[in-house]
Amino acid sequence: MKRGLSFLFSVEMRNYIRWRWRSNALTFFLIPFEWLRWLLNRIAGRRTTVQPPLIQKAEPSSLQIKIDNVASRTKFARTHFGDQVSAIIETADAICNGHLRLATGIELDFVRPNWRPTVADIEHLYCLNRWLWGVTLAKAWSYTQEPRFVEQWIRLWRDWSARNPASSTSPVWESYSVSERIVNWCESLLFLWGAPAFESARADVSAALAQHAEWLAAHLETASAHNHLINNARAVFVYGAFFGNAAFQKAGWEILERELFRQVLPDGMLAEQSTHYHLLLTRTYVQVYLLARRDPKGFLVQERLYTNSMPPTSDMQSDQAKPLGSFTERVKQMLVVSAALIRSDGSIPIIGDFSPDTDVASLVGMIGAGQIACGLANTIPLTENALWCLDKSEIPATVNPPSRSLYLPDAGYWIYNTLNVHLTFHVDPRGEIVRHGHADALNVTLWANGGELIVDTGNASYMPDVWLDYFRGATAHNIVTVDGLPPFLRAGFLRELFSADYGRVTVTMFPPQQVDCWTWCQAEHTGYDRLGEPIRLRRRVLIAHEYVWITDWIESQRKHTIEANWHWGLNKIAERIAWFADAKSIMPNSISGQTAPMIQGWRAPAYGRKEPALTIQWQTRIRRPLRLDLIVGLDLQLSNFDLVNGDKEKIITDAWSDEFVFSDRELKGQRCAA
Repeated sequence: MKRGLSFLFSVEMRNYIRWRWRSNALTFFLIPFEWLRWLLNRIAGRRTTVQPPLIQKAEPSSLQIKIDNVASRTKFARTHFGDQVSAIIETADAICNGHLRLATGIELDFVRPNWRPTVADIEHLYCLNRWLWGVTLAKAWSYTQEPRFVEQWIRLWRDWSARNPASSTSPVWESYSVSERIVNWCESLLFLWGAPAFESARADVSAALAQHAEWLAAHLETASAHNHLINNARAVFVYGAFFGNAAFQKAGWEILERELFRQVLPDGMLAEQSTHYHLLLTRTYVQVYLLARRDPKGFLVQERLYTNSMPPTSDMQSDQAKPLGSFTERVKQMLVVSAALIRSDGSIPIIGDFSPDTDVASLVGMIGAGQIACGLANTIPLTENALWCLDKSEIPATVNPPSRSLYLPDAGYWIYNTLNVHLTFHVDPRGEIVRHGHADALNVTLWANGGELIVDTGNASYMPDVWLDYFRGATAHNIVTVDGLPPFLRAGFLRELFSADYGRVTVTMFPPQQVDCWTWCQAEHTGYDRLGEPIRLRRRVLIAHEYVWITDWIESQRKHTIEANWHWGLNKIAERIAWFADAKSIMPNSISGQTAPMIQGWRAPAYGRKEPALTIQWQTRIRRPLRLDLIVGLDLQLSNFDLVNGDKEKIITDAWSDEFVFSDRELKGQRCAA
């Protein structure tokens, strides 16, 4: 409530009031009545319930999915993924000794389990009750054959079941957590089912999974199209596949098919625009695809062409009656995007929100498994968790080098990916901030030679506080802002309060181009037209052998405050960095770990973690067009970044154009030969 009231006095609200008065003074006084109508419609909408699909009763049965050659797979894992296996056993030992570390980053005393601990962030409670850690105990039994891991799993499971009866008011039984629990329990059974110590618990666990599946089928998150519904469908399908229930398989698969084409853009990027959530959802579709391949009837993966006939939504792709390809083609494209996002050291740029349910490494391994399963070139090394999803004969001895560049026109991404350099350039063509996306229009990240140079700050938590405002806000990203406003409006009820014209934005991203050893991409948006005049923000990102050159143009005539923020993965700025404003060298301010008067200089490398980070900020107030240039040397070993004068002069004086022209042929030849 307090945060909602604070929005009424925010910079955005004040600007909207001024904009509305300037646009049409006659309708200005209608604003209170428009907001009242919006509030009544929202109240009415909450009373509307969506009927879940009808699914027959889930009768407890025996496990139908088995792992072949467990002994040989275990030996293979110990040989090729020894460190990962050791980490699993070490973590399982800690759980048996009463110490549990969650994926969200907190540690719990688990000698006497408390399934509803008092935590500041409810995601910690969700994570605990989703049982991802249970898979670790089950795998530890498979690797060691020590009954204590099975006995601990059963002890904790019986304690959880006794203390957490099904209830629609319990946070433990919210649908997303139920979905995760079903999948993690099913995966645990793959390893535990044949264990002698587990025999007494088989029937009880099977009955509990049947109860969970029925509950989820009656509580699907169908109110809107978002990744939670995909996760619900995944759990329904996984339960059906593991226990041979065709009705659950079919119901889950139908939702998965529909949402694949509604929530994943034609170029293969998840519409919610978060890189970590994209890998998470790609993992989901790889997992169900691998299960579907095992179906002897083969009725699940049908290579039919789909046409988008779903109703349009504000945050997903629009309703266009055009062929969208087959299920497998769309999943392959998701894998192509995922592979492009993964750097050669296995990391990814954390753009947008970070899911609290899993780590990057496990997702990366599943992308490699998906490449193999779908017949794509294997560029991503497997990890221990992916080993159990594939036939042993499918595991390659080597992997191919990464692709060089990927342009995603529907998502607005340019990804430049080589062995030593990884760069992303992003602006959402829809001109709004969607769900797990951030205020990052024209954002850039840069990784080179094993180290992060320009980073996205990520997001440490979903708690509605000042930290969430910072991590999702404009100043936490490598962009230029005008008058302290984000470039786009965030989708949701706050956007709904404003008239459609206020948030209407035109976004253009031009396909990348290459001339000899120079490759560049450029984009522009009109997100600041809501300030009362046509304002254009344009950015060009150029990469050469030794450097990345980023140029921003801000075109306006009235007086505005222009601010540029750059966030660094290094603790200090070396001499290889150079800044210019209108071709004159500038020295921005350095900020790190600031909490007052406002939060600045932080990053979140994973959910539940935040740490001080170096932020470089430059601000000016100006009444004319402005050009900003940033040059970053790529070689981490260089103590000096030697700007070649001829190269600098030609780039620094180049005007905005669709083509990038280099006239110094001798210099070009020297550069490309380097």
